[in-house]
Amino acid sequence: MAAPATLENEEFDEECDPMETLLAQHRREKKALKEKALAMKKTAKSGNKQKQKETNAEIERLEHEMAVRHEREIADMKSRTVQPSSEANSSSEPGKSELDGIEQSFYKEVQVSSRNKKKQAKKEEAVRRMQEAVQRDRENAATSLRVTEMTAIQK
Repeated sequence: MAAPATLENEEFDEECDPMETLLAQHRREKKALKEKALAMKKTAKSGNKQKQKETNAEIERLEHEMAVRHEREIADMKSRTVQPSSEANSSSEPGKSELDGIEQSFYKEVQVSSRNKKKQAKKEEAVRRMQEAVQRDRENAATSLRVTEMTAIQK
């Protein structure tokens, strides 16, 4: 039963825009690679650090190769489909930004950078609070009991 459903999906994809078909294929490939990477990581979790490092390096290599291949395929598709009107060119640019968003959300660097941003914001907030505390201490130092006693003794 699954075979007729895939045939219908393929026929539907052929009727659509070739760029949409290519992007759909890329999404499927990314999903498959993500699943494969997860399976590879699970098998490498036997406590062997060297095997884990090799697995992570292999996953990064596969992701990089796939990203380069996808960029090349998209560039080839765009070069094959010549669009004479400027309206068609402007409509292809949002598709490119959408693709960039998809690629960025697929990779983990986006999550890491958001963590770094949160850490940086927290650090800046701590520095700001520390500077405010120092400023309050300076303001309060002029009227503190110790300072008034010292000035009284010196007179």
